[in-house]
Amino acid sequence: MSTRVERDEIINQLTEEFGSANALYFTAYEGMTVEKFNELRNALRAVGSSYIVVKNTLAIKALEKSEIDGIAEYLKGPIGVALASEDATAPAKVLKKFNKDNKDLMAVKVALLDGTVFGGDDANKLADLPSREELYSMFLSCLQAPITKMAQVLNAIPTEFVRTVDAVRVKKEQ
Repeated sequence: MSTRVERDEIINQLTEEFGSANALYFTAYEGMTVEKFNELRNALRAVGSSYIVVKNTLAIKALEKSEIDGIAEYLKGPIGVALASEDATAPAKVLKKFNKDNKDLMAVKVALLDGTVFGGDDANKLADLPSREELYSMFLSCLQAPITKMAQVLNAIPTEFVRTVDAVRVKKEQ
């Protein structure tokens, strides 16, 4: 059993990590082996995220200290947290792929993304969202499309004129 000072240290550390993360994914991990945990942590680390196993009571106190509501009711049984520090949807994609490859060992119970709490099924749908870079690319292509069409229309006028003049030249040469 840890001392009160150690518990307070852990709660403060969790509060800091929860507050600095872009997104939190709380998962149930029953049936996981050490090898599978290492595999998951490596996959999350590759996308700029991390995974920690926490005691429910400490996680609840850290969430309260961070002023995050709506998650405590989901924290039952063994819980781990995937913390997104860069792309908020990247851990969801990694967890979805991990579950697909490992027969659903890592069930997402709840997720917190930009202050919004998502239940298990909705949290799994976050994996299907495009990343921030993909969204920027889509937005820029939407902005570029009208300009491209206008350039094509403006270019069509002199092109058509040149083709008409060339057709007249060919006819006169015959």
